[in-house]
Amino acid sequence: MGYKLLRDGMDSANFVSMYSVDGQDDLNFFANDFSNHIPHPESLALKPLEVRFATATDWIQTVGLSEMASYTQDGHKEASPVFPWKLRFEVSGEYKFASTVDEGYTDFREDLMSITEGSTLYYIHAWDKPEELGGTETRIGKIMTRSETTTSYWGDEHMYIRHERMDDDLAIKPEWIPYTPKYSPFGLTQLVETAKCPFANLLKFFE
Repeated sequence: MGYKLLRDGMDSANFVSMYSVDGQDDLNFFANDFSNHIPHPESLALKPLEVRFATATDWIQTVGLSEMASYTQDGHKEASPVFPWKLRFEVSGEYKFASTVDEGYTDFREDLMSITEGSTLYYIHAWDKPEELGGTETRIGKIMTRSETTTSYWGDEHMYIRHERMDDDLAIKPEWIPYTPKYSPFGLTQLVETAKCPFANLLKFFE
């Protein structure tokens, strides 16, 4: 999902969330919770994609949220932005679509267009900081529809959702760095940074 939150007199606030780049074994759009932190890809076919993403940032499994908190909705700059470590969008359960073609699935856009005004789609949960630092998750709101849902050529062709880099969050909160999955071709970087094994640093020679 892409989120675009309009602000007066300046760029909109943007971020994205998903379940996993590996996808899901279920055609129901609301089968899983979404988050701006996703698990490490399992499929070998996705390795080239990881390499491509890593040309822009080392933190390819996360999307930052600090820019969204840097200005208020009316465009005033925040002196000390407060932003969560992670957001989780819990499926409300109000909608459950067909999981397979045999169950009647045709097109996810048709499913989404059946959502009516006033529907609750997700409950929003925020982690204030990594769990290892004593962070806790709190429900902070919900996503509801204020109109009927529809497809849009303009939305498909002309509206873009910016991916905010996690680098920006970590520059403000460097204490989060050891608990943020960092890209490595061999998947060893995060292990090295958090492992208690006295020989863990030897693994750096293989990166």
